[in-house]
Amino acid sequence: NQLQETPFPEGFRDLIKQICKKLFRVYAHIYYSHFTKIISLGEEAHINTCFKHFYYFIMEFGLVEKGETRPLKELIENLTTKPENVTEPVNPTEVYAKLEQMALTEKDTEEKDHQN
Repeated sequence: NQLQETPFPEGFRDLIKQICKKLFRVYAHIYYSHFTKIISLGEEAHINTCFKHFYYFIMEFGLVEKGETRPLKELIENLTTKPENVTEPVNPTEVYAKLEQMALTEKDTEEKDHQN
């Protein structure tokens, strides 16, 4: 089968990792900025399920570094542990602050890389 014999292009995995990293940040933004609205619509189970499947996928295939998931650490623990081990809900304000700090750190790293 020709489809099975066609290799992925060079750099494909890096591109997918970049996309997944950005998609993770979209989820973090949704949880921070829009979760109240999602709850009012009664759709929190859907977003939680989608995020949980996404999280398991990116971890299974190493598409996002574990450190990049820190802003949603409490949420991830809540979604991936047994009910008797559930912690308090994540504080969206803290999530946003962590995301901003990570973005600033990443920007500084990229600027240093371009200077070298």
